[in-house]
Amino acid sequence: MYASNTNLAQLSKNLLNSMREDVIGVDVGTYAIYSNRKFMEFLSAHIKAQNFSQLKIPLVVVATSIEFGDLVSFSVGPLIPAVMASAAVPGVFHPVEINQDYYVDGGVVSSVPVNIAKTFNPDVIVAVNINETLPKTEPTNVLGLLRRALEISYVKHGEFEAQQADLVISFDFNNIGSFTDQQNDFLYDAGRNAGKKAVLQIKQLLKTRKY
Repeated sequence: MYASNTNLAQLSKNLLNSMREDVIGVDVGTYAIYSNRKFMEFLSAHIKAQNFSQLKIPLVVVATSIEFGDLVSFSVGPLIPAVMASAAVPGVFHPVEINQDYYVDGGVVSSVPVNIAKTFNPDVIVAVNINETLPKTEPTNVLGLLRRALEISYVKHGEFEAQQADLVISFDFNNIGSFTDQQNDFLYDAGRNAGKKAVLQIKQLLKTRKY
């Protein structure tokens, strides 16, 4: 949304006023519990660009190939399908078909895709790690143990890759659900404050990388 329209006032208004039902609609199917339709309508309403080439800021999004298990980057071609694929959390949203292959959330392979960023030879890589820390409660059954194992893998993998960035901005978002709409203002302020604190470091890094 920001790459399409850099008007921050309008962008923040759209996001802060967005509710859960604006993005997801129940449609239990074979592969997910939510329909992709509302998510697509939300993106289409707020992103006027149809293709990556029409964006005001260059953008790359990543998604995981269901067939091959690879992390795939998208930076050309149709925009909305790629963005939807990059956020298609398994079991939540249906996989998205692009060029006869199906994709889900890039976080399945890399929740902080610094290695993808490196392939574009940037001057500075600022990683934003929104992974939660591990829950304090211990698993009490086999499903809980399996979930815990996935949480450990997700968190540790994200931490490892984030360390390869020049600067990491992290948050403590424990106990806030992925689809809650009760904490919009808190999340916005937390992200804004963390970003402002990192500005000086980012400027210093840019000075050292001048050519």
